[in-house]
Amino acid sequence: MDLPLAAALDDFLDHQRARRRSDRTRELYRQSVTRLETWMAGQGMSTTVNAVTKREINAFLIHLQSEVGPGTVALHFRNLRAFFNWLAAEQEIDASPLARMVAPDVPDIPPPVLGPDQLEALFATCKGRGFDERRDLAMLMIFADTGCRLGEVHGLRADDFHREYRTLTVTGKGSKTRVVAIGDRTLDALNKYLRSRRAHGHAKADAMWLGRTGPLTSSGLSQIVKKRGLAAGIEGLHPHLFRHTFAHAWLSAGGQESDLMMLAGWSSPEMVRRYGRVAAADRARDAHRSLSPVDRLR
Repeated sequence: MDLPLAAALDDFLDHQRARRRSDRTRELYRQSVTRLETWMAGQGMSTTVNAVTKREINAFLIHLQSEVGPGTVALHFRNLRAFFNWLAAEQEIDASPLARMVAPDVPDIPPPVLGPDQLEALFATCKGRGFDERRDLAMLMIFADTGCRLGEVHGLRADDFHREYRTLTVTGKGSKTRVVAIGDRTLDALNKYLRSRRAHGHAKADAMWLGRTGPLTSSGLSQIVKKRGLAAGIEGLHPHLFRHTFAHAWLSAGGQESDLMMLAGWSSPEMVRRYGRVAAADRARDAHRSLSPVDRLR
């Protein structure tokens, strides 16, 4: 009997859990395989692993192009490639249908970033001495000051803060830990939050971020970011936008790409190069203001 995609997916996700892949990564794998299965069922096709050939994958990718952007299509392709490579390694199929396929192109569109005025407006929404205001300001400043991922900020424990060194220990992808620094304003905001946290009913919890009923979920952090963004007039604000902004600001200020790669926890230099091109373009535009050939005629 052919193995159904849904059953294979369950085993694949267990395998990924054993490899200590994050909840977010496993969820993305699940979405990609489920989306393929749903599309095949809608086309009246069999939804078993052996029914998926290069032809079905190509047709599915074309379908995706009408619904999502190029980056999301490429993400689904990578997720499906990992899934079918695992099936081949498990000898459930002879070979992956994606084995000889080239990943879809993703246009090199500069990632969006927040400007200084937007960041200040965002921080201004947290004015006040209340617990929520102090927590939200510390959280937003850590996102902006470190470029850490949502999972890394959410996973912070109270004892991950090292006051004497002005650093935080974060756990990133693949359970890799690294130390990130924070500036004076972020240090001040975090100290104020921790003073308020001591009086919280769940102060003994390990988690850094507390809500009314206990530790906040990852979704809770995202909701806070979105809510504060709307209050500051920033539509659709999400945690990863701070990562874009941090990388762009670091390189624009003359920071080294190698240092950024270490601080951001990237194992590949490709993302650093992408931000580097954007920052270089900004520097060129700034330079033009003083080097304009026409203005220099005066």
